[in-house]
Amino acid sequence: MMARYCASLLIILMLAACGFRLQGTAELPQQMQLTWIAWPAESSAGLRRGLPRSLEAAGVEIVESPTQASAILNIVENRFGERVLSVSANNVPEELEVYHSVTFELRAGETTIFPRETITLTRDYTFDETAVLAKYREGEVIADALVADIVQQIRRRLAVLD
Repeated sequence: MMARYCASLLIILMLAACGFRLQGTAELPQQMQLTWIAWPAESSAGLRRGLPRSLEAAGVEIVESPTQASAILNIVENRFGERVLSVSANNVPEELEVYHSVTFELRAGETTIFPRETITLTRDYTFDETAVLAKYREGEVIADALVADIVQQIRRRLAVLD
């Protein structure tokens, strides 16, 4: 019993010494208490749903107008899509790449709290002309995963301000 306790304690101490900690929710800066999100004309629906949801889960209140906000999260650019990476001898796509790129900045009044930064994520997958519907769905699943990853990265990058 004592050996098991000592082994557990030793493992915990080693993990703490190496800097390991559970991910959990990141604390966002106090200035973001009341945040308005400025969206570009073309934004993915997944990002428009996921980012506010994630910020609210971290204790940020998303307000309806910039006049109510203590901070403005400006989504400067939001590009997403799919491109062909390689084609067969018959000119049929063999590999596709799904990409999503978001440029954002955080301001409080005229002060830039977090300077403009771009996050770009890509994933590629093979294309099979005999399973077009399945591959189309695979592309959608990958695109949704990219949005979730971008939302997490935005939150982590904003959390370093606190």
